[in-house]
Amino acid sequence: MTPEKDQTKISLIKSLIKKRPKARILFYGVQNLSWIRDLIKSLPGTRIYLADVVEQDSHRDKNLIDLENLVNQNSEFSSQIALIRADSNTILEVFGASSLDLIYLNHNFSYEGTLDHYETWLGKVKSGGWISGSGYLNTDLQTWQHKEDKNYQIWDEDGVFLGNYGVNLALSILTEKTGKQAKISNEFIGSWAIQK
Repeated sequence: MTPEKDQTKISLIKSLIKKRPKARILFYGVQNLSWIRDLIKSLPGTRIYLADVVEQDSHRDKNLIDLENLVNQNSEFSSQIALIRADSNTILEVFGASSLDLIYLNHNFSYEGTLDHYETWLGKVKSGGWISGSGYLNTDLQTWQHKEDKNYQIWDEDGVFLGNYGVNLALSILTEKTGKQAKISNEFIGSWAIQK
């Protein structure tokens, strides 16, 4: 099934919840501050949960501190945002069944990780809601030199390993399994979404 494309992750997310003015959204995994700020400003009335799995990673810690500062320094956001920092099982327990309109997974981009997160979080999404995430490679995957099993190993120009990306194959499996068409954003590493 060919995915339907949107321009950016912000426009994709906004299109998914446009008919849900008081949506409850979970972003699982620390997000880049600039696009989260833009999204929050464009979605008044939504309740946004920013959840991060506790790890020993200073980059992620800095992002979380920046998000905490955003909330603390902007009183208009304080009633709209809740920050959660805990282990993954505790984060999962915070939300009841069918309690969220949209979940955005930004934690594990491997084939296995994508399928596991989808299955783990699906029950927390309301009927008609969306499960989504990052890590979709909008490029001809044949051009990648390093393919390992079901994942593409991505390296930057300096030879630094960036991670295993298996979202494309996982998304193909999920759309076939669910019979639902995926939506994706057009960024190089795009966002994806499947409706429940």
